[in-house]
Amino acid sequence: MNAVLVGLNETPWWLFVVFVVIIGRGAVGLRARTMPFTKLAVVPLLFCAWGVYSVVVLFSFNWRVVVMFCAAAAAGCVAGYAASLRGRVAAGQRPGTVVLSGSPLTLLAVAVVFAGKYLLCAWDVADRYARFTMSYWGIDAIMTGLVVGIFVGRFFGVWLRYAAARADALAPPAEPGQP
Repeated sequence: MNAVLVGLNETPWWLFVVFVVIIGRGAVGLRARTMPFTKLAVVPLLFCAWGVYSVVVLFSFNWRVVVMFCAAAAAGCVAGYAASLRGRVAAGQRPGTVVLSGSPLTLLAVAVVFAGKYLLCAWDVADRYARFTMSYWGIDAIMTGLVVGIFVGRFFGVWLRYAAARADALAPPAEPGQP
């Protein structure tokens, strides 16, 4: 318990602000909402940039880390796509908007990745050589790859459903007696 208190005491104040913001964004995703489709792409783009930064800069483009990251991202894409098939996705009233039902996916993903990154930082503080071990790199690459994949897979799944809903909305009505 003492180690937890010391860890919290050593945490920079701005990290608590980041935590509150990402949990707040995840909580917004619990409710049904209408949003511009372009706004839906922001989180996947941010996580992709973070993943590329991690693999290229932090891990010096180590081929083992790249393989772990890519395998985790592929698995995450499958999971994210599967998650996108649940709930309601429809074209909004205004062009370029999408209607989404609420989902705990964003809240869960950001909470898990925040906790994981926080624990990796705690490990780094406790053992100054931890950052240079393959275990550390592997955990970080797999965790980051999974989250990147989940957001990217969900985005493309929602995009496909949105495109289909938009095509249905724009299609001319069928004439009576025609299938």
